[in-house]
Amino acid sequence: MKTMAHPSKRGFTLTELLVASGLAAIVMVSFVGGFAQNRRTFHQKNIEQELQQNVRTAMMFLQRDLRYAGSGLVMGTGNLRDWFGLTETITEIPWIIDGGSGSDELVIIGVSGEPVAKLTRRIWEGSKTLPLVITDPSVLPYVPRVGDVLVLAGIEGVVVESVVSDTEVRISRDPTTAGVGTHLIYPEGTDVFHLNVIRYRVGDVDGVPSLLRDDSRFTYESDADRVVADGVERFKVSRTGNLVAIEIDGRSRRTVPGTQEADSLLRYSMRSDNRIRNTSPGLSIQGWPSDMLIPDADDLEDDPNRPEGGGD
Repeated sequence: MKTMAHPSKRGFTLTELLVASGLAAIVMVSFVGGFAQNRRTFHQKNIEQELQQNVRTAMMFLQRDLRYAGSGLVMGTGNLRDWFGLTETITEIPWIIDGGSGSDELVIIGVSGEPVAKLTRRIWEGSKTLPLVITDPSVLPYVPRVGDVLVLAGIEGVVVESVVSDTEVRISRDPTTAGVGTHLIYPEGTDVFHLNVIRYRVGDVDGVPSLLRDDSRFTYESDADRVVADGVERFKVSRTGNLVAIEIDGRSRRTVPGTQEADSLLRYSMRSDNRIRNTSPGLSIQGWPSDMLIPDADDLEDDPNRPEGGGD
């Protein structure tokens, strides 16, 4: 005897299976496409944020150093090239080296922080030796080097001619003549500042254009140690009076995933206007009246510790 299949147990027809498979494929394609688009958008946002952060970091370094440009530049005879051993003849700070259609270079000279040392005893006019105590040895302690330019009390510049020890240096207040002693008398505890030279330029490091920063206080083994921000392919500097304009053009290190363009690197630019606080230095402090050596010069005339002829 034949039995009939119950209607509820009937299977899918081939047409139904094909329709269902087609709909599933459409849903899957839409899902995968949406996921891929979201993934590209996510990675693009990360690349954009990295690029913008690099450009902002470059601008932050430049703006910070510009605040100190020209500070502490109160020194004796000669010119800035003599004082700092520069190849360029610099007539104003900051000094801009025009790179034409490429990147410029920027040279900044100034006191970029607190005093690096204090005098451990009084020195007299004509002194050729500075007895020092490092003010804060726990944070980037100052280590004297030949050629360093120090400023006593923010008044008088001297060049380190030789280093006797970490706490004593031989100096001259004339960068072209050895052994010219200080012009003034300075008491124990006088602040000693270090004038440093900072140079900015763009260079290629491992195939990536980067903003490089040279600081005369440090020794570098390679350009990789000089990088302050990568992805900077161009920066331009212009000056009008005491206003310095900086323009930075950056590009991403990574390409946007899934793009087909020949150049799929992202780009970002930033500009800032910065007012220079310190004017270009006047280089002469010679010929000061003798009563300007110290306020109480008369009280020290009979000091038994005063060496003959002034300094050491």
